[in-house]
Amino acid sequence: MTAKLPLDDIRVIDLTVARAGPTCVRQLADWGADVVRVEWPADPAASGLTGGSRHSADFRHLHRNKRSLSLNLKAPAAREILMSLVDVSDVLIENMRPPVKYRLGFDFETVHARNPRLVYGSICGFGQDGPYASRGGLDQVAQGMGGLMSVTGLPGSEPARAGIPVSDLSAGLYLSIGVLVALHDRERTGTGRWVQTSLLESMIAMMDFQAARWTIDQDVPAPAGNHHPVSVPMGCAVRTGLHDGRGIRRPASASPGDDGAGGASGTGPAGPRPQRRPDDRYAANRPGAKSRPGRPHRRGARRAWLHARPDRPAPRRRDHLSPGAAPSTGDRKGPCMTSSTSPERRATGTGKLLAEVSGKIALVTINNPQKRNALSREIREALPGVLAALDADPDVRVLVVTGAGDNAFASGADISEFAALRTTPAARAEYDRGLAALTAAWGCVGKPVIAMIRGFCMGGGLLTALQADIRIAADDSQFGIPAARLGLGYGFSGVTALLSLVTPARAAEILFSARRFSAAEALQMGLLNRVVAPGDLREEVMSLAAGIAANAPLTVAAAKAAIREAARPPQPHDLARVEAMIEACFRSEDYQEGQRAFAEKRPPVFTGR
Repeated sequence: MTAKLPLDDIRVIDLTVARAGPTCVRQLADWGADVVRVEWPADPAASGLTGGSRHSADFRHLHRNKRSLSLNLKAPAAREILMSLVDVSDVLIENMRPPVKYRLGFDFETVHARNPRLVYGSICGFGQDGPYASRGGLDQVAQGMGGLMSVTGLPGSEPARAGIPVSDLSAGLYLSIGVLVALHDRERTGTGRWVQTSLLESMIAMMDFQAARWTIDQDVPAPAGNHHPVSVPMGCAVRTGLHDGRGIRRPASASPGDDGAGGASGTGPAGPRPQRRPDDRYAANRPGAKSRPGRPHRRGARRAWLHARPDRPAPRRRDHLSPGAAPSTGDRKGPCMTSSTSPERRATGTGKLLAEVSGKIALVTINNPQKRNALSREIREALPGVLAALDADPDVRVLVVTGAGDNAFASGADISEFAALRTTPAARAEYDRGLAALTAAWGCVGKPVIAMIRGFCMGGGLLTALQADIRIAADDSQFGIPAARLGLGYGFSGVTALLSLVTPARAAEILFSARRFSAAEALQMGLLNRVVAPGDLREEVMSLAAGIAANAPLTVAAAKAAIREAARPPQPHDLARVEAMIEACFRSEDYQEGQRAFAEKRPPVFTGR
């Protein structure tokens, strides 16, 4: 007699396509649920959404243990047939874009009113509400946005997609768990729930400790290849079997006779090996430590290694902090340098300001792409600490500053903050003190700084670029100082920085016209050192940075100090008059009109009052 499966009293309506939804339903079907798959009328163009043809391997894998019927859910009669199924079912699973189910009339509210006991499960790309709710989701997009691609691949490689649809599969598995929990809850309450997940949410959950490294420690994970991101030894060693002629890849940490801490003892198929004392240098030298375990395992037959010492305990884990570094406490109140996946790469900063050290070059990234990398208060307050930490780091020779993405280096100040931060005299004074502190922080950096510019470089973003010693831009970049279009006063320090590179006539054109100008014009004006094709920008900048980093640091530092002093104006200025005029800008009606026009996306009408 065949035993009943746990879910054989549960009926499921399957409205899913693609892979994430069918993965959820497949779990329920495998445990005995009576699944009725509702298919759209035959459409050869949609075969990719169903797993291919009905007799293909993928279709049979995705949709096993199901019954099916075909319904055109756009037809009223078909919707009534679906609702009759709802009356006698326990679960409905769908993975359409959120607006679709409302348009077709089988959203949760409608279905719940018809059968309050039914558990309604939904998967979509980015959540049932929010700015991306109406967008379709793809596994590779979720892998990229969720962070998996950033930690997949060999060290130093471009982001890589995992070899299986991780976000699809994990979303399906998470939803199946949620449905089972909701069925259990229904036994107590008598009412079904709406269970939701998305490709992006499941991908973030799957990032696990890699995500925690960033959210808690601000440690940016990097690809580690076959090696463990934080522990050594790990990885794979390639061996050719002496007896069967085939190779084997075996985790180095699971090697026979290896205690995982840099020491090894015991006997393997290759014969006795001498006892080695644990060496703490391995902890600070991950590349050296990870290369050693595989060496003795290139000897011996595959079968011999598979069966050698199966009772060997798991390797001990050791943190691999660089000399003098302290373990993370998870309680950081400011920027600090931390050890990442190897001594060659470290990261610091905040969510909107990232700094990564690779070799002798530090890359500082303004990370606010949703607002074209506008310089928010968070960024302005974090930047002085990050600059000081990098300038004090003896391993860093050159700083490269850039913006996240391809659309903007930095589009200027975050104008949405002006109402709170620049309206009253007291608020403006506090804002100006912050800008002064930031300008002073740039002035204290004794190491060479290169600005890598792509896209918009406007207002405060241009001022940030002017703080660099060298500016290299992609030829599709745009520059400008739109203060005159916003009715705000442009500070004296910004004008001074501008005049250090261009003539007063050029500065007048830039400030008076408030227009945007191209990279070619910026090069002609003297704002840029060179302009390159977008695809060559990073290579051009990093090549220059590497060349500077290879030079004598004291000579470079002395040259920068001499250049700075030579450019300093010798005579005093009437700053009181200038500051009074700038303050008058912020008290004017024109300033209020500039803010209103920006918010309303219309040209401002200024009166000079």
